[in-house]
Amino acid sequence: TLCFSINEAIKAKSKQTLFCRHGKVFKTHLLGTPIIVSTDPDVNKVVLQNHGNTFIPAYPKSITELLGEHSILQMNGNLQKRLHALIAGFLRSPQFKTRITAHIESSVVSALGSWQHMQVLLVQEETKKITFEVLVKVLMSVGPGEDLEFLKREFEEFIKGLICLPIKLPGTRLYKSLKAKERLLKVVKKIVEERKLAMEEETDEKGMAKDAVDVLLRDSSEEPSSDQIKQSLPLDFISGNIIEMMIPGEETVPMAMTLAVKFLSGCPVALQQLMVRIIK
Repeated sequence: TLCFSINEAIKAKSKQTLFCRHGKVFKTHLLGTPIIVSTDPDVNKVVLQNHGNTFIPAYPKSITELLGEHSILQMNGNLQKRLHALIAGFLRSPQFKTRITAHIESSVVSALGSWQHMQVLLVQEETKKITFEVLVKVLMSVGPGEDLEFLKREFEEFIKGLICLPIKLPGTRLYKSLKAKERLLKVVKKIVEERKLAMEEETDEKGMAKDAVDVLLRDSSEEPSSDQIKQSLPLDFISGNIIEMMIPGEETVPMAMTLAVKFLSGCPVALQQLMVRIIK
């Protein structure tokens, strides 16, 4: 069990003790699911570089329940490559970088102003606010207001259930998170439907896509070339994956920014070099 694993890990004097007892690759159970744990770099490299030929990605049941059958994590093959290429191409475009840089600067300046009178500043919590606002802008062009606050509140409730016991009964963590996702999907799908309707009514030549919703809708509406077979992306698929793309704004990016503040604060030389580089 998870409790047993944690207690045993705390009692162990070193990693070497665990390796001697279980080996670098061993079978156990986490959150009610049998899994194989690998701490061997060579084994991990083989698994990660197999491109779905031998090993198929698998995740705890709570994650698959919450993210659904159309999740990016469940994709393989051409659809996965297509979605990654669409979003990566959009994020790398010079026009997007120019626009989003200005928005990031505005969000950071606004946050700095609100920090002036705070006696205690929790860096990770404050960076979450900034990154979530920027991400929602990138994904759906939703700015500050009631919609943003609703999305943030429901998303926080949703993400709490990603790693939990897979018990779907009223009152459980998973049940609450599933209900939060239903409310999120309702709002996001409405935004996607309104955008789709607006695109169908447009007669002007298409310009630069302004967010991820635009990118996915335009790809679905384009006619495939003679040598290409392309399946249209359903609105539920687009809405679900937009929610999934919000996850980095809750943990990954804020954690990276918090660690950057911590380590740069302890290394004035690196901080000075970084500031010079930014000014240039």
